[in-house]
Amino acid sequence: MGRRPRPELKEARAHLAFMIDTALNDGQRGDGTRPRSWQPWTNTGFADKVVASESDVRGWRNRNNPVRPANILPILRVLYGDIPAYAQARNDMLIAWRSAGGIRSEEPAPPPVRAIETKQFSELAEIVDLSVSQPTPDNNGNLIVPFTLRIHPDTNCEVDGNSVEIGIGPAYAVIESEQWKPAADTVFRGKPHTYTGKTAAAGTALLVGPTDDKGRLDGQPLADTPNVTLEPRAQDADGPIEVSIRVAREGFKVTPHGHADVTGTQKAVLDALFADSFPRDKKHRLKVASETVRSRAVKATE
Repeated sequence: MGRRPRPELKEARAHLAFMIDTALNDGQRGDGTRPRSWQPWTNTGFADKVVASESDVRGWRNRNNPVRPANILPILRVLYGDIPAYAQARNDMLIAWRSAGGIRSEEPAPPPVRAIETKQFSELAEIVDLSVSQPTPDNNGNLIVPFTLRIHPDTNCEVDGNSVEIGIGPAYAVIESEQWKPAADTVFRGKPHTYTGKTAAAGTALLVGPTDDKGRLDGQPLADTPNVTLEPRAQDADGPIEVSIRVAREGFKVTPHGHADVTGTQKAVLDALFADSFPRDKKHRLKVASETVRSRAVKATE
């Protein structure tokens, strides 16, 4: 049996569609970029960011025949992130989404349980799109952490006067936490996967595909793995969780434009990429992208 029609919600859903459509037309972004650089979202571009279909986005923003999104959190994340200046707009859209579902607006929306901090390696090249959504506990004391990962070569880079393409070969997806560890049956603990190689490092998945014709990672290596299960290292333990993509110096693939001096250009570009301003781990691998999930909010004592 399908869901019964809710004609009384049409006005609320039209209002939500108006808010989403306006935000997309304005190019609203919660990734920290400045408004003056924003471009309007296309349906396809926004669908890629929230892991939905182009037709889903068309339905969400259709003011005449609106479709209420099943999950508003990815939309809020992409449009507003955790930027304080957008907190009011984010909350207004959350309330509108609740109203469009028949949830009384006077019911306070629950605050996010955990803050998520994003660091993207985008000053010189846009190679990795990594995003982590709000974790949820299961009935066994574990934590389910949803994530999406896309890796594509950046074919239009300017580094220290060099016009180049920058891609990466094998890369490491790493989960680090003193309080949590990936469950045994995950790619982060050695579970075989089409696009991962062998590594003995706990909490690490070696990404080896998919690749383009130049051997650069190009696609979604873990598209069929939308979340990872983390087990507590000790009872009632909790603490920050960092999810990151790391690349060794030799893992970068630099292709110059317009001349054949590959070796000299690659060294100059890699020297710039591995400058001290970019974070590296103890193995001298560059952290191309990272998201840190903070501890759950601690309630004040009575």
